[in-house]
Amino acid sequence: MNNSPLFNLSTKVSNDSIDLYNRLISIKEYQIADQLKRSCTSIEANIREARYAESKRDFLHKIYIATKECNESIQWIRIINKKYILDDTSVKELSNNCYSILRMLSATIKTTKRNLNN
Repeated sequence: MNNSPLFNLSTKVSNDSIDLYNRLISIKEYQIADQLKRSCTSIEANIREARYAESKRDFLHKIYIATKECNESIQWIRIINKKYILDDTSVKELSNNCYSILRMLSATIKTTKRNLNN
């Protein structure tokens, strides 16, 4: 899983969110910066935790949490795009990457559920 597209993209989102966090801090948007960083880095953390899940159900639970964090991250990015003049390529890339992760997580959930029923 270390070289999987999901793992690599979640690491990129985590790192990019820290860069955006620093930009938001520089314009004194501490609350939004903190929320974005927490939700984006949590995606990667939960995907990493899923690698060492105790069971398929535990794996699925951690993937669900990553999905929820990804949805939250998308919402914070929407707020940033609406409220601030940070509508640049790096913010759009972060948004696109979150949507890509969301699609990968959804596929993972479907596959895991199917395998649980077999």
